Amino acid sequence: MKRRRDAPKIRYFDTGPIPIFFGFTTDPKAFARECKRLGVGKDVPFTPNGAPASAHHFTRRSDGQVTSIVTLDRAKCRGRKAYEIHAVMAHEAVHVWQTARKYMGERKPGRETEAYCIQDWVLRMASAYEKGH
Repeated sequence: MKRRRDAPKIRYFDTGPIPIFFGFTTDPKAFARECKRLGVGKDVPFTPNGAPASAHHFTRRSDGQVTSIVTLDRAKCRGRKAYEIHAVMAHEAVHVWQTARKYMGERKPGRETEAYCIQDWVLRMASAYEKGH
């Protein structure tokens, strides 16, 4: 079966000087396809334990490259205010930052660098969410 051109997919963001791949999706099927493409050898729950969102982190064996993907379940967010959804996104962005920091070997990164990265990533996720991604 051919995939429709407009089918939801993983939206990857430019992370600037942070050397990881960072994606976002609200589509469980797109997430499963991406896990397969990345060579993840197991079924990964879209949002485990009933959570509305999750940050998933994958490390490529060949070179250690890190890919983080935030998944957000639209059904579990129905009825929530926009600021509640944005707060969940901020929570997951912190997990992405923590993973990026560990990957870079940064023990004490600048506070502003951390704050600006998280702010930018939440903004990008919120924008993608509002556009129906």
